[in-house]
Amino acid sequence: MMRADAGQGELKWLYEHVVERVPWLRRLPSRTSVLLQLLLMEALGLWLGRVFAVEPMALARGSLLILAVAIWSELLLTIAPRLRSPVVMTRDSAPGEGKEGTTQVLAAYRRWLFHPRHLEAVPGALMFAGFWIMVALPVDGKGSVLEDMLGRSASPLLLLPIVLLTWDVRYRLGVGLWVSGLSAWRSVALWRVPRERAELGLGRILPLLGMKWLRRMDRTMLLFPLTNVFVLVLLLPWAKPFYHLAGITAVTFGFGVVALWFDRAYMTAATRGPRDVPAHGGGRTTGPAARRYGLGPLRDGARVGIIGAGPAGSLCAHFLSQMAREEGRELHLTLFDYKDFSLSGPQGCNMCAGVVSGSLSRHLEEAGIRFPRDIVQSRIERYRIVTPAGEACLTPPAGAREIVTVFRGNGPQYAPVRGNVSFDDFLLENARSEGVEVVEEAVLGLHLPKRPGEPVVVSFGSQHDRQETEVEAAVGAFGLGGHMPEFLRGLGFGYCPPESLRACQAEVLVGADHISRVGAEQIVVFSLGLPGISFAAFTPKKEHFTVTLVGKTPVKIPDLVAFLRHPRVREFLPADWEPPTELCHCHPLVATKEARSPFTDRLVVIGDAAYSRYFKNGLDSAFHTAFFAADAMFHRGISLEAFRGHYYVPCRKMVIGDNRYGKLLFSLHEWVASSASVARAEVSLLKGESTAARLFQRAAWDLFTGDRPYRQVLGQLARPGLALHLLGLMGKRAWNAARRRAGGGSELRRRA
Repeated sequence: MMRADAGQGELKWLYEHVVERVPWLRRLPSRTSVLLQLLLMEALGLWLGRVFAVEPMALARGSLLILAVAIWSELLLTIAPRLRSPVVMTRDSAPGEGKEGTTQVLAAYRRWLFHPRHLEAVPGALMFAGFWIMVALPVDGKGSVLEDMLGRSASPLLLLPIVLLTWDVRYRLGVGLWVSGLSAWRSVALWRVPRERAELGLGRILPLLGMKWLRRMDRTMLLFPLTNVFVLVLLLPWAKPFYHLAGITAVTFGFGVVALWFDRAYMTAATRGPRDVPAHGGGRTTGPAARRYGLGPLRDGARVGIIGAGPAGSLCAHFLSQMAREEGRELHLTLFDYKDFSLSGPQGCNMCAGVVSGSLSRHLEEAGIRFPRDIVQSRIERYRIVTPAGEACLTPPAGAREIVTVFRGNGPQYAPVRGNVSFDDFLLENARSEGVEVVEEAVLGLHLPKRPGEPVVVSFGSQHDRQETEVEAAVGAFGLGGHMPEFLRGLGFGYCPPESLRACQAEVLVGADHISRVGAEQIVVFSLGLPGISFAAFTPKKEHFTVTLVGKTPVKIPDLVAFLRHPRVREFLPADWEPPTELCHCHPLVATKEARSPFTDRLVVIGDAAYSRYFKNGLDSAFHTAFFAADAMFHRGISLEAFRGHYYVPCRKMVIGDNRYGKLLFSLHEWVASSASVARAEVSLLKGESTAARLFQRAAWDLFTGDRPYRQVLGQLARPGLALHLLGLMGKRAWNAARRRAGGGSELRRRA
């Protein structure tokens, strides 16, 4: 964005426009032009000094100021054309939000740097005004600083060249401050993009060549405050001007240091990954010794065993296969799972509501996975929030990706569907098509190596037909069910499964006609304040509603039946519907905390058994943990140190840290549902058209869909305008309720 709109031409600084309007300066090279201006200003200053008999010390100070102005002018004319040149974006840039974020940062940086209203002159103008206020006003009745600088006998005619010189000085100081401040902002903003995207493995956002180029510009800008130090010496006798310039110098230098520091942090994150490696996990082989013992990046021909062929395991196999193919390496990948995902009911299902978020759809496309549309059960266009105080609908914001629902297995038990609509089976077949071996046997256990150079031994099959295979690295993608979490706990390397809740899920057959009447394109979220229920939802799937109930205590079948008989819930079921005697249901474990130490040398645990987002987007968590683990193994190593720095750290930033905000948000959601007055305020905001209402609706959409991090949702809700509006609605409702109670009491007393 280095050019203005059509017809405006290239945007430039005020100083550049002035130089270009002088014909004989415009034709000269920049350095020649600066040197000529320096000589002319110096000659004019010496002539005026001789004519008006200015003291020699004052002439020397003026000459040094002219030299500083010349240095600053050369800097401006050197960096301005370079700052206007484009930073090349390669095809390796991360798509979606990452790329948009980088482009927006650079566009905003240049737009403000070369603003058409010449905002770069504003700091200089303020400094100029402040300087003249300081030097022109008398000090303690002893005359002004200006008189002391020039001598009391100096002619007032000298004021004009002095004003011009001080404007030149202050304007250039202001431009230096403006550029340094914007560069610091740009570096911090770009650093946040790779922390959120590139550092998490979703592509290198800004080419390193471009960042190195910007870093050179930032180093050049440090000459501004360094030249200020040279001018500070001239102002030592006068305290106020000295401290004024010292403050400007310190701020400009500080901005420059911040810009360089974050430039370096960006490049470190993009090349070597994060450095802030916490003490997490047991002590095993680390450092250079890891490569000597075969614990470096996966070598050509390495064998990897992945325990669990659900989304996390299949995606990890896909990423490893893709990375190996891109770099010309060969990996022998084996997926172990006893389940057949082409079967209907619990035997082929991984027990999940099956909502594929818009962000996951985008990530799958970026990873080269396009799942067929015939497995899609419904396309979600809105969320319907049902409360005791009323209901409201949330529609997606502009640019939101489509949300779809799928079956994890091949449909519910007792009502088999036509064909194979299993999402998990699709991902598994995708991995199989890439050459991944699939062993349809249960894993009985693992034997970790006693010495660093030894492989991991995977035992699988049955107790009567036990088989073993050696692999260089093992990936645990077995989820929270089964015996593997407790088995790994007993291996002694520090693994502890996540704390979890026992939820309840059921597939309720209501018929395609009823689904269409109620709304096949909406997920219904019930905020009814029911005891023991933290989250409840209906997810449409052609002929079925997937009912999901999560509570602070285990949710059992009687709780499910009581929920389905609730009057507000009955409105979404057929009038004559009764719970069938045969109901496809399950009780999945929902992680509420992260696992402890889910990695050691040659072993890493991914998916729900390691890190999962609180109450939301288990499939998204499977995608990201699978990618982080594959990236760490393929590019960094299979040692404890590699997993700690390049698997745990990105998971902590994307999932673990964000879950703290998620727990707070869902606690607030539960509190709102339990309070009638607050629920009414919530519904009024969900239906409102004000700015505060739109902010609340976006926050609610992001909370229920999981499209944005919880911390961003909480930040939206914490905006002063929205918070005050919500408090005002609550207060108004409480006041009206109190008035109604008081009125009712008066009526009773009157009748008595």
